[in-house]
Amino acid sequence: MQGKQYLQMLDDKLAASGKARHSASKYDFVKVKVWVGENLAHYYVLSRFLISRMLTVTKIPQMKAVKIALEVKKHLVDNDFMDISQDHFEAILFNVMRARGFGDDYVERYKMVTKFFQQRRPLIVLICGVPCTGKSTLAQQLASRLNMPNVLQTDAIYELMRMSEDGPLQPTPLWDRDDLSPGGLVREFLRECRIVRKGLDGSLFKCISDGKSIIMEGMHLDPSLYLYEFARFGQAHLKSGSLYNSDSNSAGAQRPDPASIPLEEGSSPSNAATEADDEEELKPGPVFVPIVLCMDDVDHELLVREWHACHAGAARDGEASGGPEERARSTLERLRVLQSHMCSYEQRCVPVVKVELANFNETLDRLHDYLLLCIQMAMEQDEADAHP
Repeated sequence: MQGKQYLQMLDDKLAASGKARHSASKYDFVKVKVWVGENLAHYYVLSRFLISRMLTVTKIPQMKAVKIALEVKKHLVDNDFMDISQDHFEAILFNVMRARGFGDDYVERYKMVTKFFQQRRPLIVLICGVPCTGKSTLAQQLASRLNMPNVLQTDAIYELMRMSEDGPLQPTPLWDRDDLSPGGLVREFLRECRIVRKGLDGSLFKCISDGKSIIMEGMHLDPSLYLYEFARFGQAHLKSGSLYNSDSNSAGAQRPDPASIPLEEGSSPSNAATEADDEEELKPGPVFVPIVLCMDDVDHELLVREWHACHAGAARDGEASGGPEERARSTLERLRVLQSHMCSYEQRCVPVVKVELANFNETLDRLHDYLLLCIQMAMEQDEADAHP
């Protein structure tokens, strides 16, 4: 009864505003077939949800994307366009987009991302950084904007490895290790990254072989362990200023040469990446986009102290290394050492993005723009390779 009462209450509210639930039912349940392929031999059933998701990829705000998708579906149903070609559908969609104020730039962006995803070409985004720099939040929101259902949190894998008996990792996390010098801390971090990388290879290369995009985020994503794949597939970087903060002094990033990239000690290209046959080499490779996040010292300290109070303090209550304040300070110092190391990859063409709490949405927009431009550059490179 509670469910029926809730639906009735919802109907009453919608009816009061002139939007009764049943009034839109014909647009929700009538199927429109869109024909594709050579000689229009195949079709798919149009989905308003998928239309709106693809529109958000082009940077159309979500609510306006939903309205555009509904308007397109209404136009098709009201004009009895139950079987249409992909070209016909896109012509209607683009007209509605332009009428809503989203002109040629958005149309071209839509065509680009549609072609990219139709190629089943995976976009592999690595969001690296120490704890409390916004990795998880940015990864989830970027995944929503870019219609990427797969987000892999490597911190969960690290925790499982760390807590397992006789595992390859120390049970004490790096930020609580007071037995390591700054240099030893970085070396231990690189060792742990190599171990975590082995645990990720299956998921990473399954996405590549299946043509699925994925965002991987976490602390133990040392970019150097992925730069070989990054260079091998020809991913070009943008010039400085497109992604970096306005006060960045970074030199323009250039496409790395695989032969010139120093791999970390003990690392090697995965067999899945090096043993591809000639036929696979002709296919467009995945677009790898590694990004390192950092944060303003004041904001980072605030978040680290809150995080430490919630997660790290109880683990060391019995130790003689000082009270909670001193332990939080020690944690922050170690994280800053690791953050400095990860930011050094800016010299090897890995962009470093400074996250500011007061301008978080601007950072999200900048990353969205950057990923779209990476896709565009990859598509343009394919075109240049096809017509040298």
